[in-house]
Amino acid sequence: MTTNLPASINTIEEAKAFLTELHKNGESYHPEDDANELIGSSELWTREEGEQLNKLMEDIYNLEGNNGNHANPVFDPCEFLLELDPEYRAMVEADEETVNVCHCNNCGGVFYDDNPSDESIDYPLSEVKDKVSGSLELLEDEGGFFKGCPSCKTDGCLMDNLHDNK
Repeated sequence: MTTNLPASINTIEEAKAFLTELHKNGESYHPEDDANELIGSSELWTREEGEQLNKLMEDIYNLEGNNGNHANPVFDPCEFLLELDPEYRAMVEADEETVNVCHCNNCGGVFYDDNPSDESIDYPLSEVKDKVSGSLELLEDEGGFFKGCPSCKTDGCLMDNLHDNK
């Protein structure tokens, strides 16, 4: 094994340095997996090194803020390792989640639009998430059910895109 295995990992900075070295040396793997149960692991490290890798990954999940949480840790070693991979970063950037939004010309609210028209623009979520105040509300009138502005209780003032003011 090329990567230096510390006795323990006690800070996020130490975790980042360790994971970066693992990645650089081609020895990274999914942090939640048992290092000794990976196919081909015996060619990469000894059983003792595998046990130390398991301990270090557990140290990372037990860092302050993570508190042993694998589901939604403050510092996610899986995400950190993925971000080190330029192919993964390029894929994420190319495949950024998009959403449709609509704007209420009465109250000024911006809402996620789950029933957009053909003219609706696909906005990158990262560009609009701070502007969106919620989702449209399912409302009912004498004509039946419809999605409308949760504040104004109508769909008559909704425009498909952020800057439609017609």
